[in-house]
Amino acid sequence: MNTRKEKFAKDLFYYVSDISQNHLSDHESRDSKFSNVMGVCQKDLWMIIRKIVTALPDYIFLKQLSELHNEVLEYVAREYILFQCQENIDDPSFANNLANFIYEVINTINKNYNYH
Repeated sequence: MNTRKEKFAKDLFYYVSDISQNHLSDHESRDSKFSNVMGVCQKDLWMIIRKIVTALPDYIFLKQLSELHNEVLEYVAREYILFQCQENIDDPSFANNLANFIYEVINTINKNYNYH
């Protein structure tokens, strides 16, 4: 993964993690809080986010299109949170559902930025 994608993955991880932290009580551990909201531990979240970011179109990460970073970050975070809250990582169909999610996110990004 190139450095821009790696930075995007880290930004996305912290963005999603921080959103879930804001909606839970203070007496739980950070990973426990996250797992209660998202249904995955932070280690699994990191692996899933890396898979999503690896699959994203490279044009998002080109220097001349850097203004897309925040917009795409917010879009992917929002969609991923909605996806993950509906999914069970232990379900045998999770991998297929994640692949379909990634496919739909890429199609939407391509459509929104007229990139075909």
